[in-house]
Amino acid sequence: MRQPPGRQHHFQIRHDLFLADRAENRLLKLALEQVAKHTQNPTNWRLANELRTLLAEVPASRQIALDLRAWSHDRLMAHYQAIKPWCELILRQQMPLAVAGDWQRVPAG
Repeated sequence: MRQPPGRQHHFQIRHDLFLADRAENRLLKLALEQVAKHTQNPTNWRLANELRTLLAEVPASRQIALDLRAWSHDRLMAHYQAIKPWCELILRQQMPLAVAGDWQRVPAG
């Protein structure tokens, strides 16, 4: 980095702006809306609504598959990584239990 004399104190930097309207936050908002809508537990409903108010300016995702593909995995978004599986589980309406496969009755005895 060569600067003209007298301008060595200027640095050439590039930075990204943080925008709240990003794929991760849109998916979170939609997942929280789903939880608030379907839960029967008052504690879960209250927590989902508290978190939804934090995302008030973010629109809910309208294209889940596109937003899941756009989910960023860079180091600046590392703190979102633990939330992604939960969002996928909720938004794809999957059960966290192993209910697929063959079932066989085990004889008593």
